[in-house]
Amino acid sequence: MRRPLSFSLVVVLSACAKGGGGETPQANHNLACPVTPKASMMSAIQAGEPQDPFAIRGKVLLNEDEAGIQSERTLNAGTELVVLTQPNCDLPGALSKQLEGDQNQRFRSWTLKSPTTLAKVSKLAEKDECVLGVADGSTAYTTEVDPRAAQQAHLQRLEIEPALPLVYAAPFEKDVTIAIIDTGITLEHEDLKEALWINDGEIPGNGLDDDGNGYIDDVNGFNFAANTGSPKHVGTWSGRQHGTHVAGLAAAVRDNGVGISGIMGSGAKIMALNVFGENPGASVKNIANAIVYAADNGADVINMSLGGRGRSAAYESALAYAIKKGVTVFAAAGNASQKIGPENFASPASYSPGLSGMLSVASMDTVNMNLSRFSNYSSTEVELATYGSEDSVKRLGLLSTWIGGSFKLYDRIQGTSMASPVAAGAGGLAIRMLRARGYSPSPATIEGILQVSAQSLPQLLSYVVDGQSLNLRTLAEYIDKNYPVVTSSEKPIDPGAPQRTEKACAN
Repeated sequence: MRRPLSFSLVVVLSACAKGGGGETPQANHNLACPVTPKASMMSAIQAGEPQDPFAIRGKVLLNEDEAGIQSERTLNAGTELVVLTQPNCDLPGALSKQLEGDQNQRFRSWTLKSPTTLAKVSKLAEKDECVLGVADGSTAYTTEVDPRAAQQAHLQRLEIEPALPLVYAAPFEKDVTIAIIDTGITLEHEDLKEALWINDGEIPGNGLDDDGNGYIDDVNGFNFAANTGSPKHVGTWSGRQHGTHVAGLAAAVRDNGVGISGIMGSGAKIMALNVFGENPGASVKNIANAIVYAADNGADVINMSLGGRGRSAAYESALAYAIKKGVTVFAAAGNASQKIGPENFASPASYSPGLSGMLSVASMDTVNMNLSRFSNYSSTEVELATYGSEDSVKRLGLLSTWIGGSFKLYDRIQGTSMASPVAAGAGGLAIRMLRARGYSPSPATIEGILQVSAQSLPQLLSYVVDGQSLNLRTLAEYIDKNYPVVTSSEKPIDPGAPQRTEKACAN
């Protein structure tokens, strides 16, 4: 039985208890900034199109099978697999006839009713024209968080005020849509309701799929756990406020006279995608389908403040699909105070080094700009750090929107789950600024700009690629300097991912 990582939303490959945390080592925080970063850190960011793993490695990609276990290995009855299908396929085979879930969805569940082997699964998949791939199923969980009350110190640390005049200097008609794949959102919240994404092709509450996208009444998003059009948080479980808090950090309305400001507090729309429903667990099938939904319905950015230990080709396939359709993806690195990598794979965050257009995000403290004590880390796999806590020693988190109703409207949580939407909001600002200048940036371009414009902090060099720390001022200044306005006679273009260069230490 595998134990889940202890971060805000945790995916594991079997039902299990919550994992422990532990202290993040801080001993190397005083390293001097090197004159020359490692060669591997200076290589150009690759901007090639992501490839679907099933198309490259075969229809059946299970963790143990990829690790070299014999194909005759028995899969027990009750095992849940996730199957990638051709939507509305009219040639159902022996495998696709056994699938659960809406046939419009790309990813569907297959729960084995009797023991079988990988060889038999592969044979069924190869003979079934409706099946594109078979992958591991999994479950996601939330951990408890520590609410506090204070102000938004992370906005000052990020130097947002000098950045905004540059970001919004030129008008742009189309808002940036940020998909929040999480526990659902309080749609009526005073600081979020004006920023909600609206599906103009859907008529609210008529029980019909008006726009023909396969989802009924999906006006502001969708609840994949309950298969309903309302993405609001539901149930009474302790983590239900998580998605509302995450959404506020990315895009709570700025200058509306109430509450807080999100990173992208103007020109953003929040697409709410609930993958948890009434339970503290979310299946990888629902998460994968939410990723596909976001990509198919116009999202520019996806935030995933969730994850856990173990691979699933369903994740990889859905992420590749979204990035290929132009969506930049941000994922929380995790809260287990552990180094992640091939031997400690944090899904989905650990997919980011292999996917141009996806960034894994670690958490820093605003009080000292050090790595938060709970944050996962890797100097080769975690690609950006930003603020997810005020003071992780004192368990003082970031202030953001709360669930409201009979509860408070604002409160504090700390975690890489908070750092990720801060970075996602910055990604939205970069997209908005480039589009206003006449460009059509790809996800690889946005990833590259966020990395090359980041400050290199000596205390982060052992924990994040090049010690990269998000700063909104340097981000806006970098775009302003390197991407001049395209004239109306020129065709909008993807400017291309910038080349990685040696970074100067931050002051």
